[in-house]
Amino acid sequence: DDAWSGVSSDHIKYWTIDVDWTNGTGVISAANQINVTPFISVFDGGSFSNLSQPNGGADIDALQATIMNQAQFRKFATYNSAVFNFVVDADGGPGELAAIRWFEFRQPGDNQPWSLYQEGTYTAPNGKHAWNASLIMDGQGNIGMGYSSMSGPTTSSTVYVGSYYTGRFANDPLGVMSVMEGVIATGNGNIPGTRYGDYSKICIDPADDSTFWFITEYINNSRKGVVGAFTLDPPLPNDLGIIAINSPNSGLLTTNESIVVDIRNFGSNDITNPTVQYNINAGAPVIETYPGTIAAGTTVQYTFTTQADLSAQGTYTICAKTNLSGDSNTGNDQFCKDVTSGPLYCQPTSDCSYGDGITKMVLESIVNNPISCNSGYDDFTTMSTSLNRGVQYNMTVQTGYNTTTEMASMWIDLNDNGTFDSNEQIFANQVINPDGIDITIPFTIPATANLGSHRMRLRCGDTQFSGDLNNPCDPMDYGTTHDYTVIVTDSTSAINEEILKNSTMLIKTLGDKQYDISLKTAYSGPLSIAIYNAEGKILAFNNLRKSGKSYNYHLDMSYAASGVYIIKMSTGSTNVFKTEKIIIK
Repeated sequence: DDAWSGVSSDHIKYWTIDVDWTNGTGVISAANQINVTPFISVFDGGSFSNLSQPNGGADIDALQATIMNQAQFRKFATYNSAVFNFVVDADGGPGELAAIRWFEFRQPGDNQPWSLYQEGTYTAPNGKHAWNASLIMDGQGNIGMGYSSMSGPTTSSTVYVGSYYTGRFANDPLGVMSVMEGVIATGNGNIPGTRYGDYSKICIDPADDSTFWFITEYINNSRKGVVGAFTLDPPLPNDLGIIAINSPNSGLLTTNESIVVDIRNFGSNDITNPTVQYNINAGAPVIETYPGTIAAGTTVQYTFTTQADLSAQGTYTICAKTNLSGDSNTGNDQFCKDVTSGPLYCQPTSDCSYGDGITKMVLESIVNNPISCNSGYDDFTTMSTSLNRGVQYNMTVQTGYNTTTEMASMWIDLNDNGTFDSNEQIFANQVINPDGIDITIPFTIPATANLGSHRMRLRCGDTQFSGDLNNPCDPMDYGTTHDYTVIVTDSTSAINEEILKNSTMLIKTLGDKQYDISLKTAYSGPLSIAIYNAEGKILAFNNLRKSGKSYNYHLDMSYAASGVYIIKMSTGSTNVFKTEKIIIK
């Protein structure tokens, strides 16, 4: 994975072994590299706590960075084949959706070079996670694949970890698991703790060379292994569904975002001019007609004519589905995806197990001590402090590794564009030595810094090894990258902020969960509005400009469930804000 240190492109490596069985010797070749379609295989920086179970269950292991049990080899008359898989993140944003990247490698004969014949990414229907897979070929070249699945971020019902299967026929289009998902066994509870599975296993029945046997782990009152046998059924006559939302992806989104989807004809009949739709946050659907024929067993891409306004910062759930009359299988019609509008920051990992990087950091009201080693990247943005522009501050840090090449650099994303630009670097190459001793780093907030809340990035590492300390996104061999929140303030704005404290927020209810919000005030500085649910999760965020004598905002809550929601208007200081609540019935 190119997210790993020292890796420039996503690829597969293989080695060949030539064994002299008579003399007990052998030769292993140099690595052969085959580049593949880009993938994201890192979950939570490489930790073992990854996939959220339903109803508040523990986050369990996605079994990442591992080719799953096992790479299966089979000889055919004119070629040899090997199939294998590993887990990837198909979400495309800050969320997580486990999916299965699978491959078939082929060689034209014994002792010939291997090459990539086909690859695909399998996502389970209804937005479920799919991982911990095992696949094998039968004598006809068909592939059967068993896997674990459970509720994903957008799954509407509760699905505990269970055992499922899919597959493909030898003559299907390359890269697609065409067989409708089948259920071997559903679990009745959550896996306790983070550890799950380690591996699963699939075999082909030698009696008929067409029945697949699969074993994996689930909860049936307690942890148990579950064994199932299945065969591959031919496709249904009329079966159409959305298998991916390719665009938009999380980042700084606009008022005119194109919704681009992949439509899969799973059935045996060609489908002409089908209707498709999408909605955002369960709002009113946008319904359009795909112009043309989708041949049986093929996938096409469609871009909706009607674009979406995703400019307001927050998380949007986009669901796209097909509306085929007489669909033989409606279970695979819909695909949902969470997209976050706002800055999207890189998360470089590094090895901190030897004590490299920052193990203590104190800055004004932020006290982070001790800092444990995880993946080398940690998001501490829930920790914040206010810093006045034009003023010098002292940061106190410690490292856990004793070398004069251990250095630290820091940035503040003052324009909030998701990138730490070179002109946003606050200090660079500060020596952090010796270990276990407080080191003081003085720095000054630029006098022209934008007011408000910004992300601060602090990096520290051993600069004699690989990884550019002063590239805020570069993985380092040894070190840490930590993010915090700073609120840049200006003491000269105190009078204006006092005016804001004495202002009144007015909320006008328009009906159909629509609201007009205004704040009439003499204050004229920067102001933002945020909407929170009762659990404190931010649903929407916008920066506001004053219009005449007031700040105004139209709030659309048509997607929101019944409950209490908090509206917060604030300046660049966490101490100055106005809040009101609305109740949606």
